[in-house]
Amino acid sequence: MFDIVDMIYEYVSLASFDPDGVTLTEAQRHRLEGLGRLLASPVFEVREHARIDVRGPVEFDLPDGDEIGVGHVTDIGAGGIGVSSWRPLEVDAETTVRFADPATGHTYEFPCRVVWSREGDNPAMGLRFEGTPARERIGSRAGLGRLSVGLRLSEVGAPTPGLEFAETGLIPKDLL
Repeated sequence: MFDIVDMIYEYVSLASFDPDGVTLTEAQRHRLEGLGRLLASPVFEVREHARIDVRGPVEFDLPDGDEIGVGHVTDIGAGGIGVSSWRPLEVDAETTVRFADPATGHTYEFPCRVVWSREGDNPAMGLRFEGTPARERIGSRAGLGRLSVGLRLSEVGAPTPGLEFAETGLIPKDLL
């Protein structure tokens, strides 16, 4: 994905530093500012950061802790990620999303909070990144995800692929 996910990962990592705890070096502050400008929305809109239309599988923790929710990424930006799922979480729920990007050779794990949720014919949720993300090389022994396929750029307005593989929107953890 032209390293966009790596830029988002680095931006979220730097932005998650606690101002009262660890402070950024001058070089890190400049990098954060530069990435913020690169990832900013080119037009005035509700979001501070631009969203890139992508498609790919994603998994997320469910509140009960015994199951994993699954869905598809619809878009991603420095502030968060859109997920289409048969089982969207409730607004204000905390979760962690995991996905792979074969273009960068990494799996990513982002702590998030649900900011909007929609059920019905086109169930989905919007997640805001919160906290420090994690990144691992695909195929490493400590790999974060179990996803073997990853994100791909999508044409604007392209339909989200079907979720036939997971109509229930969840997978018991003991099957993973």
